[in-house]
Amino acid sequence: MYMFEPLLFAGNIFFWSIMPLLEKGAIRKTSHIDMSLLRYILAGTFTLIIYFFYKDMNQLFKYDKYVYFRMISVAILGFFGVFLNYYLMSKYDANFVFSIVAPLSLIFLMILGACFFGEKISYTRAFGIIIVAIGIFIIYSTKNDN
Repeated sequence: MYMFEPLLFAGNIFFWSIMPLLEKGAIRKTSHIDMSLLRYILAGTFTLIIYFFYKDMNQLFKYDKYVYFRMISVAILGFFGVFLNYYLMSKYDANFVFSIVAPLSLIFLMILGACFFGEKISYTRAFGIIIVAIGIFIIYSTKNDN
């Protein structure tokens, strides 16, 4: 690990952790479909503005069809993931939704990574992911223990 990578991981964790709380607050004032559409429209606009200032616009069109097909697929899957996530967060606490989605995502990601990219799954890693998944589920699986 490079010297600054722990900071990158910390930033990544912070940003992905704070987003559901901001989203939950916004969902209370709108609907899950409006939130899904707004997220992608605003993110796309923000991205194009950044790209315009930091990259040559011709760079967007230099890739082969495979890259565009994959990224369109990612955008579509991401939209439906966000849509379902917002729907669930409109019905349940954000940490409750996370407690179900995050552990199962870890397990599916491990399995799909092995199937599609030949990623190695050691027994230690699989066992660790399962322990973390169970731990997250136990911590957040009830609304209130009081």
